Amino acid sequence: MKSIFNNNLLYLGILFFLINAYVSFIFYHANSYKLVTLLIANFCLLFFIFISKKQIFSLKTLAKTLGILFLPTLGVLPGLLIYRGTYNTYLPIELATNLLVILWAYYIYYSPIDSNVEGHGDKEEKGVTILLIAMGITTIYTFICQYFHIPEISSRLSSTFGNKNYFACFLSIMIPLYFTLSLNGFLTKKKIAYFYLLVFLAAISAMFTTACRTGIVASTIAVMVACFIFFLKNPIKKIEKTQKKILLVSILLIAIVFIMIGHKNNFLFAKRFTELFRDTATRTVAFNTAIKSIKEAPLLGYGIGSSYDLYFKHYDKEITLKGVPEETSYNHVHNELVEYMQEGGVVGLIIFISFWVYIFYLLHINFHKKNSKNQILSLALAAAFFSYHLHSLFDVAPRMVVVKLPLYTLIGITLLISRDKMKENRECEESNLIINKGISLFITTFITICSVVLILPWMIPLYTLCDYMITQEKDILILKKVENTLYKYPNVYALYELGVVQLKLGRFKEATKSFEASLNIIPKYKDALYLEALSYYYQQDFVKAKEFALKYQQQDLYEQKNLNFLIKLAVTSNDFDLFFEVIKIFCNMYLVNEKININVKTDDLTPTSNALKAMIYVYKTNDSVTIIWDKKFLFNFLNFIRDEFEIKKVQLSWDKSTKEAQKRLRESLEKQIKELFPDTGLLQREKDILYGIVRHIIYLYVWK
Repeated sequence: MKSIFNNNLLYLGILFFLINAYVSFIFYHANSYKLVTLLIANFCLLFFIFISKKQIFSLKTLAKTLGILFLPTLGVLPGLLIYRGTYNTYLPIELATNLLVILWAYYIYYSPIDSNVEGHGDKEEKGVTILLIAMGITTIYTFICQYFHIPEISSRLSSTFGNKNYFACFLSIMIPLYFTLSLNGFLTKKKIAYFYLLVFLAAISAMFTTACRTGIVASTIAVMVACFIFFLKNPIKKIEKTQKKILLVSILLIAIVFIMIGHKNNFLFAKRFTELFRDTATRTVAFNTAIKSIKEAPLLGYGIGSSYDLYFKHYDKEITLKGVPEETSYNHVHNELVEYMQEGGVVGLIIFISFWVYIFYLLHINFHKKNSKNQILSLALAAAFFSYHLHSLFDVAPRMVVVKLPLYTLIGITLLISRDKMKENRECEESNLIINKGISLFITTFITICSVVLILPWMIPLYTLCDYMITQEKDILILKKVENTLYKYPNVYALYELGVVQLKLGRFKEATKSFEASLNIIPKYKDALYLEALSYYYQQDFVKAKEFALKYQQQDLYEQKNLNFLIKLAVTSNDFDLFFEVIKIFCNMYLVNEKININVKTDDLTPTSNALKAMIYVYKTNDSVTIIWDKKFLFNFLNFIRDEFEIKKVQLSWDKSTKEAQKRLRESLEKQIKELFPDTGLLQREKDILYGIVRHIIYLYVWK
């Protein structure tokens, strides 16, 4: 027991658990919170190294280890220098994340070394086992949180990770890792195999509750590949009878978990996988956008943290017509290789691939080394990395610290089990040991301080805003202090959320300032453009509102909420030209798949007893549809609403008890709208399309 507590990797395992055991939104995002906790953990490890008298590295080993770990980060730095940070809004958080996980992996590599004790290889093996147990306990704990701490088990939950996809990516690493370790444990009759199997079952169960298709597929393929290699190296004939029974029971347990979880969430999985091909459009949006930016800087890319900004610059303006109505969550590439090429170009991608080739090469050497205690551990690590890379082809999660932490933990273990005996350490003179330790401490301290410098300006505004948002009494003086802090430390996330808070409180001028500040950071930030237009609208500044709404519309020509806003703005400000322009856009949306020309005109239509019939006239030729709107349409339209609906609207009170009455009123309205299109020469399909346009516009004002 004493040897366990003397093993330094135990404390890294405890820190790993603590980082992942809880989530708080005091920094607005779970990922930001975990980044801060990782920073604190690295400070603890730095202090530990400072007071330690045993561990030491030679300068050669230090340079080699950090050089390897820094390779992926170095690959995305040249573009940053070339473009001088033009597109690198997320540089501080991205760079700090990389620095901290690199240090974390370095500490894993460093910790078990004891230059004064022979046979430290056994200590390394025990240390790795302890760390794997700690990671396994973390996985079981998050599974328990998934099932019991959060009430809605059937929904796509996220445990302590704050996001279902982050949690799924974490699990996709853990599943093949512990499955492969359990196979080896049963083969060697180690009791730890039962624990590894338990971790695997917890991880696969939690994976199903996330309903993450990429995670399920990636981890399943990785498990199958690991099984194939394992049984290729250990044929069934060589496995003893008792071990075969244990393996059979394990496989049955896995099958039972699949069946039980699948049955319980059948409706969710069926729906998710049924929608798979439809949802691929949401990924191709991000891929195509990234490819556009890559073509402009193919060699060295734009630098670390540029993916987010570049998305808004190269975003497809007509994407709404291609089946992706709400794509704001796809502002990252959702493919690590494409994103890396975007930020590092061809050169960066080569460096990135070289890093991973080296990692897999080390595992390959270990796996094929005779009498190696780390053969199956190497296979388990390779399976985990393989699953990670499969998952990263379709998900944004790999760039987040909640996923990079377990990934770099396994990278640290890979380097640890692959190194030589480090004999040169024991042969160093005492003076050299002191110098080497001093240099090592200087480098690790410098990297840690750089991380603090990068993180603080990013986290201060997030913490300040969230601290205000969770306060029960919304004191306006406190809000003003929050505003001053955020303007001093501009953060695009915090500024946007501050603007939303200000809009809700009616502080429209202040909201305008917040959105303008966020637009100074990312000029084509779509959501900020929309809310900027909205804030000007509430201030009755219709000219500015129109300016920003049209800027948004240039970003996305057919975004529904913005078109609705433009119609409302046109009606409010009596802007006939704007109104008819938006109507034309609606027509194009409905007829996008038809080879037909849309003409929208204005004229004086003949008054009729039905106000609706006086609004619009439609006629068709062989290759075009002409829609004529009355010049006095707005006047007639508003009168129609007032005369036909206002009294009934008051009488109905619009509460839930009047659904039937509302339904009858809606049916009456639809009947009148359909009368717009008698004898126009249009086919029924075309009538339905135009009827949909008019109905949408009227509902916008009457029913909302």
